[in-house]
Amino acid sequence: MVIPVTVHADAPNQILPEYQVGAATERCTFPGIAQCFAIVGQCPDKMVCAHVSPGTTQDQMGEIFTALDNLGGAAASAWYIVGPCDDHFQGNHTVWKSRRHVKKTFTKAFGKDVKTFLLDASAERNVKRPDARVGGALFKINAIDIRAMKMGIGVNFTYREQVTQVSWGPWQPLMITKFSKL
Repeated sequence: MVIPVTVHADAPNQILPEYQVGAATERCTFPGIAQCFAIVGQCPDKMVCAHVSPGTTQDQMGEIFTALDNLGGAAASAWYIVGPCDDHFQGNHTVWKSRRHVKKTFTKAFGKDVKTFLLDASAERNVKRPDARVGGALFKINAIDIRAMKMGIGVNFTYREQVTQVSWGPWQPLMITKFSKL
């Protein structure tokens, strides 16, 4: 079954689960990033955003990038991609198998001069925490929620841990220095 891509109208705040695209003037939250990527285009007056799953087909990827363009993506001065590379790239059916594939998609959609930056959140995603309910036994974080906040002309990124689809803990910074240029 192919999940349809959903496009949301511009709003101050967006919550974008898998296969959803939207534009936010203040904040965008991407819940449940386990193998997915959060995409944020930094535009002068908003962020254009998408939540891409490793199960995204080539047709869906085309729909997502058409939607990003229609929402104003051509005006983005930079694109930020955040997610666990190790988990995403090893998927059997993923369109993006490497950083090079990610860059090629953005170049095709927005031209050869597009500025793209990737933050590998594998370390944040693969943490183990003690659980007092079971005698302090360690459990693995299932996913992370990622949040992008428009800060003047820039974007600030934070994350929080998620266990069995329950988000918990404080929002923690994802340092801009962790981004690498594609």
